[in-house]
Amino acid sequence: MNSSARFKERIPTFFGWLFTAYGVLYLLGMGFVHIGRPMRHFLNHVDLYLMPVPRASLSWLVVLFLLAGAMFTRKRVVLIVTVPALVLILLTNILGLSSGERVPLTWVIPGIAIQVILLALLLYARKEFVVRIRRANFVGSIMVLVVGLILAIGVGWLIVMAFPSDVPSSQRLIYTIQHILSLGAMDSIRELGHGTIHLRATLGVLGALPIIAAVVTLLRSQRISNTLTEEDEDLIRTLLSHYGANDSLGYFATRRDKSVVFSPDGRAAITYRQEAGNALASSDPVGDPDSWPAAIAQWREVCRRYGWSASVLGASSAGAAAYAKAGLKVLRVGDEAVVHLTNRSALRSPEVRRHVNASRKRGMSVRIRRHSAISEAEMAEIVADADRWRTGGAERGFSMALSRLGHPADGNCLLAEVLDADGTRVAMHSYVPWGPNGISLDLMRRSPDAPAGVNEFLVASIVENADGLGLTRMSLNFAVFREIFEAGAALGAGPILRLTRRILLFASRFWQLESLYRANEKYAPEWFPRYVAYEETRTLGSALVAMGLAEGYLPRIPLKGLPSKVTGAYPQAHLVETPTFDTEVIVRRVPEQVRVRTDKARALIDEGINPWPVGASSPQHAAKLLEAATGASLTISGRVIRQRNFGSVVFLVVRDWSGQCQVIVDAGAPEALDFIRSNVDLGDLIEVSGSRGESRTGEPSLLATDVRMIAKCLRPLPDKYHGLTDPEAQVRQRHVDLAINDEARRTLAARSAILNSLRASLLAEGYLEVETPILQPIHGGANARPFTTHINAYDLDLYLRIAPELYLKRLCVGGVERVFELGRTFRNEGVDFSHNPEFTILEAYRAHADYIDMLHTIRRLIQNAAIAVHGECIVPGPDGQMVDISGEWPIVPIYDGISDALAGTSVAHLAPITTETSVEDLQQVCEGLDIAYRPDWDHGELVLELYEHLIEERTTTPQFNIDFPLSVSPLTGTHRHNPKLAERWDLVAWGVELGTAYSELTNPIDQRDRLTEQSVKAAGGDPEAMELDEDFLSALEFGMAPSGGLGMGVDRVVMLITGKSLRETLPFPLVKPAGA
Repeated sequence: MNSSARFKERIPTFFGWLFTAYGVLYLLGMGFVHIGRPMRHFLNHVDLYLMPVPRASLSWLVVLFLLAGAMFTRKRVVLIVTVPALVLILLTNILGLSSGERVPLTWVIPGIAIQVILLALLLYARKEFVVRIRRANFVGSIMVLVVGLILAIGVGWLIVMAFPSDVPSSQRLIYTIQHILSLGAMDSIRELGHGTIHLRATLGVLGALPIIAAVVTLLRSQRISNTLTEEDEDLIRTLLSHYGANDSLGYFATRRDKSVVFSPDGRAAITYRQEAGNALASSDPVGDPDSWPAAIAQWREVCRRYGWSASVLGASSAGAAAYAKAGLKVLRVGDEAVVHLTNRSALRSPEVRRHVNASRKRGMSVRIRRHSAISEAEMAEIVADADRWRTGGAERGFSMALSRLGHPADGNCLLAEVLDADGTRVAMHSYVPWGPNGISLDLMRRSPDAPAGVNEFLVASIVENADGLGLTRMSLNFAVFREIFEAGAALGAGPILRLTRRILLFASRFWQLESLYRANEKYAPEWFPRYVAYEETRTLGSALVAMGLAEGYLPRIPLKGLPSKVTGAYPQAHLVETPTFDTEVIVRRVPEQVRVRTDKARALIDEGINPWPVGASSPQHAAKLLEAATGASLTISGRVIRQRNFGSVVFLVVRDWSGQCQVIVDAGAPEALDFIRSNVDLGDLIEVSGSRGESRTGEPSLLATDVRMIAKCLRPLPDKYHGLTDPEAQVRQRHVDLAINDEARRTLAARSAILNSLRASLLAEGYLEVETPILQPIHGGANARPFTTHINAYDLDLYLRIAPELYLKRLCVGGVERVFELGRTFRNEGVDFSHNPEFTILEAYRAHADYIDMLHTIRRLIQNAAIAVHGECIVPGPDGQMVDISGEWPIVPIYDGISDALAGTSVAHLAPITTETSVEDLQQVCEGLDIAYRPDWDHGELVLELYEHLIEERTTTPQFNIDFPLSVSPLTGTHRHNPKLAERWDLVAWGVELGTAYSELTNPIDQRDRLTEQSVKAAGGDPEAMELDEDFLSALEFGMAPSGGLGMGVDRVVMLITGKSLRETLPFPLVKPAGA
């Protein structure tokens, strides 16, 4: 829209404000009896030369305000009235100027200029006044005026007769007529009598009422029937079938007491009702969100044409954003309660469980059915019960109510009923569909004789049966001003917020405001904001009135033809068999090579050959080719990784897990040669039969006689010489990396060998392998942040285990003397070169042992694993050179190691560091070495931080660092020679911790004290502190033999033995989804 068009569009609004300001000006003049002389002088001249309005008449001012409203709504009749009036006033001023009368030129000239400008603006914008009034309005307004004046004169004459004051009896009728018709403008006619001020005011009001009623009748907007046609409903249902999941209130667009407007492309629609001069739309537009702007534009054009104000009730955040973008103002008025049925949160409330248990004790049950499963006779009984149980007068609901029940077109709606012990229906809910897996509450009824809690029983039963019903979400009621009720009751709420809440609580005595909020809060819903939208601040009042009328909160005069019951009788709408628009087809863009390979696969299918056959054969490994005798028959299968075509002969390199071999296909096998040429690409999995032979260069080869496709590869392999060079691609496409990269295969095989070696070594030493729970109600066994989840069956929050330690120790209490577990563990922590959120851990416990015994155990395990991979006790160092790790490994007490590391530093004078070193000295050491620390750390935490920086990071070959501070080892036995130390060691190699071991703490009293201290930290907000596991502590009180326990990070041991990074050693490390 260009600037000229925008200017023209704003002219009616300008005149609306001009008339409003003009009326306010004279209203002020009427309200002050003792106005100053300058003000009176100013009003007199404005009255004479701009717009004459009798200032003694309130009725004329009301008419002026009505004309202002007509200007705002662009009614053409106001143009017809205003233009002649301006012309008349202009001619009066011009004639007065030309007649030679003595007039104040300082008022007349500007008055003429202003009137010319106003007249020109009205004529320039005449096409903007598009709203036509009904023809019957003219006749009706005249009739209202005539009848009203006759009644006013009659009533006024009776009043004058009763209270005549100084009006002569013979002149009382004329006095009445003059004051009513002149509306108080002829008070100067003294010969008729003056009368009292109350008498004159009463006659003025009586005279004003007919004129106001006539003007209102004249300016009344056109109305259209609030009714959907069958065709309209067909189209709306088609849109809902495609986009019904977008809005929980979408299905209510099928109400029959609404009108509808569609976007030009037919992909979106807005349903609305005409109320109190407003086109009141409900919730979001129905249909494709991309077409919402066009539908909103069409709807606003309808409003413009009929002179309605556009308003919206119950829009979601997405809908409100669309309406705001179209120029409407948006205001949040409440929240919608949505219960997520998958997590069964609605069943957690004690109040809900109490009502459910009470209902079941009474012998009550719930029956849930689709409307289509109910017979007509039974549905008639249900409708009768719904009408009989309705209380509270008028039916409430517009944006969240269907206003009908039992219609054949609503067969997919859901009905839930409560039946008493005799099978009699005592309560019911009806829900409309919300997409394929949701429902939205439409109707809630209960018998007056039903016990309390039946509604809670119904909701809980739907939650319990959600899986069988295919439901994942349920929309309940809309709570108006919920955030005010919640925030106003909160501690520290401000005075204005508390006052607002009190006002709303008072209003709740008459309307369901707080009660709806409280009724839904018990189901632990997720609250989604809902909004109202309106055109301008001046239209907000009428919009709220329209909403109150539509929702049933404001009374209306019953009109003939309006339904009074929820059921309503309407003709059945026919669902369209063919959509009015084509569903968007998602076009998958694929590379050219993928398309070509797909076409080849389809060609094979057309020939009766399955490119992905089912069934198993027994081919030999490719490596067997080298062992076979010349001429021996062989069948191998594998992936084609190289292909050379020389016309009459084709050379293939086929790889399986055992290795690769060369396949030669020549003219001696014409069918196989033709098949290879036409159908086989790099990456295909084929099965080849033939005999052992050699190429001309003497390379052992399989001379093919038959070729069969066992899996067509639709995506080309990477470069056959370099493979996947991008480390990120190697991780994301591990399957491709394994298919072409020998090193990736060797790493995977090495990992398997290490796992088998660890298991075999422990089994050989008499350990028993067990499996303990991964889902645990308490997270313990280590200081780490856990992952959380929820089990619906028990309505219980659970953790993915951070360590199997506590369960393994409970087995030790039971008498298992040697036990281990090799399994997955999960910690919600950082991801780097040595950390992954899920990892493999080995924990082993041995009775009658200590941490030194476990030190030798872990060394043997790692050395045996290295031999299993490399054939000797070696591992690759950081430079790739192999390092011998046989024999004993160094053992370093951490206090000695820290003291040695301080040599030559600025804080060397503080050495040696011992268990007696003060916290202040340790803090000074940290500051001198630029090591960050927290002021609240104790001695043990500071020593641990120094250890990580001065010992762990600098360690090369495997080394045991022993005797840690007791305060950082809550599950470790106290050192036998120093009570401030714990019998614990960490195994470190090249800066990476490989494992740890303890002399286990078996004192149940000491263990309880330490875990209690940890639980206090957890309650204080430390996410890594262990929770108090009462089951473990109770088990420990039965007595546990002195034991040694070790924990090993298997992934890190694989890194040590293979020399690879963590991501390379894991088959599928956790990575962000592509594009995340």
